[in-house]
Parts: sequence; structure tokens; C-alpha cells
Amino acid sequence: MASNLEIKKRRILESARGLLVGHGLQNLTLDEVAKNAGVAKGTLFLHYKSKEELLRAAYLDLAYSLEAALKNIEDSDLKGQTLLEKTAEAILSYLDVNSDFLLQIGPDRFSGCGPKSCRELAEKISGDMGRLQKILVRCSKSSSIVIRDYPRSACFFFGLCRASLIYRIFVHKGESLKSRAKRVVHVFLNGVAIR
Repeated sequence: MASNLEIKKRRILESARGLLVGHGLQNLTLDEVAKNAGVAKGTLFLHYKSKEELLRAAYLDLAYSLEAALKNIEDSDLKGQTLLEKTAEAILSYLDVNSDFLLQIGPDRFSGCGPKSCRELAEKISGDMGRLQKILVRCSKSSSIVIRDYPRSACFFFGLCRASLIYRIFVHKGESLKSRAKRVVHVFLNGVAIR
């Protein structure tokens, strides 16, 4: 069971995330974050000394949730195409739950974070891509699926999942992302063009 401090910390992170998405970085104030989280400003400062530190923690929380999803897949005994499909489902579920916040991230850019925090966050996400590479290696070794160039393949696989998010936003608004897992794996294994 989470302690009272952990619960407040979670509420602060969720408040910062929601306000960043809803009002933008320029309009995000620590006073508003504390008020929205239902905590005193002193409680917020107990956990986070600055706006950048708070946003860095919110982005890290996001990265850790992807890491946990991929670790569950990595620790499973799944093989072959089933392993790929469950990996796609995990990434798509992660994107679905976090789509609003993920749209705040660009290449080497995390809204509200300075260069040092951006580097740290980029390294964390690179670690998640390394975990995805390990899953692809296991898939290739445990089946007849041939995957070459694991780093690029991991980026391509994740990119297909993110493309599903964009497709859902602009084309097919009502569809759950998780339902696209088999399609992502099909395109990953066979390419985009139908021959």
C-alpha cells in the first residue's frame, strides 16, 4: 500500500502533467500544480525544488512506465510472433494511456526541461529501446522470424506503434490502439507495400 507521501507525490505529478497538456508550459505555475493536486505549496517543494525538476520527474515517470511494460514482456516465456504481438500491445497500451503527454515530446526536446535533464531523459528512453532490442533478439532466436539490425528494427517497431497513435488521432478516432497490435506486427514483418 502506498504511503500518504507517495500518494501526494503521484497527485502532484498527475497535476503537472494535466496542466502542461491543458494550459501549455508558459501557463504552468507551481501554485496551480499544488492547488490542482490538493496539496500545500510546501508539500510540492518537499518533493520538487523547481518547475524543471517537477517536469523532469513527470517525464521520467512516463519512461519508467514504458520500462515496466517492456520488462513484463521480457520476463515472459513468449516466443515468435506471439512475443511481437504482446510487445506491440504493451507499447500501444502505453501510447494510448499517455498520448496527451507524449505529444509534448519532440526530438531532444522535453517541454520545460534544460539540456542536462533532456540528456538524462533521452538516455532513459534509449535504455527502453535497448530493452525492445533484447525482445527482438529473443523473437528471432526463438522462431523462424529473421530480424536484422536490431537497433534500427527496434526503432522501426516503436515507430509503427507511434504511427498507429497518429492514425488514430487523425483518421480513426474511436479505435483503441491495442486493437492495432496484429496490424503493427504484420507491417513490421512484411513491410508497408502489399505485393
